[in-house]
Amino acid sequence: MSEFQAPLKDMQFALRHLGDLGALEHLEAFDGLSEDLVQTVLEEAARLAEQAVAPLYHLADERGTPLIDGQVQVPEEVHAAYQQFV
Repeated sequence: MSEFQAPLKDMQFALRHLGDLGALEHLEAFDGLSEDLVQTVLEEAARLAEQAVAPLYHLADERGTPLIDGQVQVPEEVHAAYQQFV
């Protein structure tokens, strides 16, 4: 199994060209938005996905996520990854 690698170049392309990021930077509602800021956020999100979330995929496959007393039970490691996200 190969390691997950976030598609940063695809996300950047979509934001820049399809989302017209350059035009958004000039709107008052997006004051402070810049391509550098977006790049930094994407890189950090990719790091979290690659290092904290993706390694957990196999746990859900191996252990499953049973419904017990109306609550989905996830592996304990998922809670730690969620705390990193928060």
